[in-house]
This record gives sequence, C-alpha cells and structure tokens, in this order.
Amino acid sequence: MEELAVLLAVIDYKRPAMNRLPSIDYLAFASGFSVDETDQILSRLVEKELITIEIDNGLDIDPQGFFTKIADLALSDIGRPNASTEGELPDSF
Repeated sequence: MEELAVLLAVIDYKRPAMNRLPSIDYLAFASGFSVDETDQILSRLVEKELITIEIDNGLDIDPQGFFTKIADLALSDIGRPNASTEGELPDSF
C-alpha cells in the first residue's frame, strides 16, 4: 500500500497544466510519508521497474512501467498478448 500511495501521488501530479516537476517534499506530503520513507519507496519502485526517475530541477518521474504492468494484467485476463512483449500499450482493451 505504501508503494501505491506514492505512485498515486506521482500520477496525480502529472497534469497537463503543471509547469514544474514535483519535489520529494511534495510527494511525501501528498502520500502521507516522511521524506526519507518516500525516498525509500521511490527506490523500491525503481527497482521493480515500475517507474524511472531523472533529477532536473525536481523529480521527473515516468510511471510508464506501472502503466505497462496494469495493461499486461488486464490483457492477460482477456487472453491477449502482453503490452510489454508487444513493445507498446494497446489503444484499447
């Protein structure tokens, strides 16, 4: 649940009108964890290949791995090939 809370904070921040990248302080606040806990959770998410992080005037976090995992699970439920093996996410399920 900790990882999901941080992932949701990351995804919530990624809006078209946002000009700035989130800080670790913001993600910690939004997810309800301390900065150290949030940093550890982000590291676990990177290890699990659910997100990638680039640091440049904030945290540029790409949750594509998480989205691909969700698509893979959904596609396997309906007997279609995985998004990760096809190289891209499907347009529709």
